[in-house]
Order: sequence, then structure tokens, then C-alpha cells
Amino acid sequence: MKSLKVFVNIRWAVMLSGVLFSACQTDDVVRVADTAYYPVEKGRFWVYEVSEELFSLTNKPETRHYWIKESIGNMIEDDHDNRFYQLVRYKKNTLSEDWKADSVWLIRPLPDKLIRIENNVSLTKLIFPAEEGSEWNTNALNTAEPQELKYVKVGGSYQLNETTLYPRTLKVSTVNDSTALTMDRKTDVYALEKGLIYKEVISLTYCQKSECIGAGIIDFGKKTFWTLKETGLE
Repeated sequence: MKSLKVFVNIRWAVMLSGVLFSACQTDDVVRVADTAYYPVEKGRFWVYEVSEELFSLTNKPETRHYWIKESIGNMIEDDHDNRFYQLVRYKKNTLSEDWKADSVWLIRPLPDKLIRIENNVSLTKLIFPAEEGSEWNTNALNTAEPQELKYVKVGGSYQLNETTLYPRTLKVSTVNDSTALTMDRKTDVYALEKGLIYKEVISLTYCQKSECIGAGIIDFGKKTFWTLKETGLE
């Protein structure tokens, strides 16, 4: 098997965010239902079908499909007793192919938040307790520009073609993510005891000529949609 590309340097991540983690922890009691929207245990896995739409100035829109598998591996403790879990990631282009090792990220569940360290970047993906309308900066633990996320729906069902697939979910989306010139929108949906079931990432630049500005005509960019197909323990 192709060797894993480990993007995460544990000591670097701890030096960057360990103090912030400990400062942000709380002794408040967190509702079990909230943390159960992203179950973290060794052997838990998720398989997603991913669809991408690519836009450019010179070519027609292009669509790509592939599959991503994420699996929770070993728990790691640093010198300060902070606990991280490996998030081992695989990819394949068709269902008939074998999984190919892609990367290893980290995940850290805390009583008041869920942290994912992706390519050495610490992101606050969820905060607890989950309350509709609550906002937070997903980049609070890194040096990137602030990006506010918001709970737009808490506890509602997730339906497809009028069929309820998941009775209780959290829906998270970016705040103030669009202008007349660009869109940088991220939406995640988590189901109780299942984890992330749907994700979309839209990054677009619109036509900026005087005759088309504000018309929503795409010059270039990408739309990515993740749909959960399988989850469980292995």
C-alpha cells in the first residue's frame, strides 16, 4: 500500500494550540446529545461520495466524482496529556477500485467543542452546547482570517425526496459568505450518533465586467458536495 502522507506534526500542533485548548475548556455539563452528533471512537468510519463542479473562464463546466473514506485510528497523548485521535483518510475514483491511502489528520473532541486539524490547520468545527443562532470563529485556533460559522438548524430532520433519512441533525453554515463579486460558502450537516452526513463547499468568483457585475455569472471556481453513503465500526 502507498505510504501515508502524514501532514500533522504533533509537537507543532500542540505548541500552537495546546494553551488555547486548555484555556477554552469548561467544567459545564454538556448535553450528551450534542457531542453525539460527531461520535469519536477508534474504528469509527465514514464513506462519502464526492462530486465536484469546476468552472473556468476558458472551458465548459467540468464534473468529477470520487470517494473518500475517513476512519478514526489510534488515540495519541502529548506531553500535556492532551488527547488527539488520528483521522486516517483514503480515496478512490470508482467503487470497484481499492482504497488508496491519502493522508492522516487529527481530531480532538472536547467537552465544549470539536477540533479537526487538517493539513496542520486547527479548525473549530462544532461548539457545545449546540444552540440555534450561535456563532463562532472556525479559525480561532489558527492564523487565517476569521471565518464565522453559525448553527442555522438544531434538532431538525434531514430529508431527501420527502423521505426522512435522519430524524435529528445539526446544520452549520458560514456567515456573510457572499458578495456581488465572490461566494465562499461552507455548509455541514451532522446527524445524531452518525456524524457528518452532508457537506458542501462553494468557492466562486463572479463576472466583474460592468455589463454583468451582480448578475451571478460565474467566471471561475469550484463547488464540492459530500454525501454520506456508509458509516459504522470496523
